[in-house]
Amino acid sequence: RWIQHPAIQIHANRHVFLLHDIPSHPIASSFLGRRWAPALVRSWVRRCPEWFLPQTAILKERNPAKADAYDNEIAVYRHLVRLQGHAIPQLLGEAGSYDPTLARYQVNKRPIPAFLLKHVQGSSLHDLSPEELGDDDLIRALQDVYDALTQHGVFHGDPRLHNFLRVGDRVVAIDLELASPLPCDVTRGQARDDQKRDRDPAAARRLGTPAAVVGRLLHDAPGIPPHHGRDTREDEKGGDV
Repeated sequence: RWIQHPAIQIHANRHVFLLHDIPSHPIASSFLGRRWAPALVRSWVRRCPEWFLPQTAILKERNPAKADAYDNEIAVYRHLVRLQGHAIPQLLGEAGSYDPTLARYQVNKRPIPAFLLKHVQGSSLHDLSPEELGDDDLIRALQDVYDALTQHGVFHGDPRLHNFLRVGDRVVAIDLELASPLPCDVTRGQARDDQKRDRDPAAARRLGTPAAVVGRLLHDAPGIPPHHGRDTREDEKGGDV
């Protein structure tokens, strides 16, 4: 499916764009307007996502200087398909971005490889106050994201605050370019620790509760002050997704 639609660049130095008011295709409108069986609708959406795009999406182009990171991020999204829409954004599929004004200066006129993500409406953790970052519910939600990634054998790789969004009562991890597989013994070790916490309160104190684990992670991460009364965060740029 070819779509001619304006895109807003989110950051001047990044290959990430926001697409607003994506037109609905007549085929999709007609299909969804009928009372089809839900299972049949879901199967068509999975097979032909280009016909059922949301009104707002994120287009992430391949950076020529980071081609490996682009390929890695797509592979990670496909591996974490069960977490899409919950712990990470939903991958809508691969695409090609073409700008006629830029193509005039290119020998290769082919579209730039890109992929589409469903836009996540949330607040970057980087924009939260130190008091908000210390909220127990937020820490638990962040721990849930890390637990989900670990259970699927993935290490995020870039735990800066702008790579996490608060969406209601949950946290969504974004920007998976640097994600990498975990050793299998790490995943098994976390499962054993979880079992010990459930059976033995003393073990929970030794291993650390989820809040304590993420609390240490937050305070050790770049840009988080060790004391909530003083904000010494480094100047970081906002995240994407």
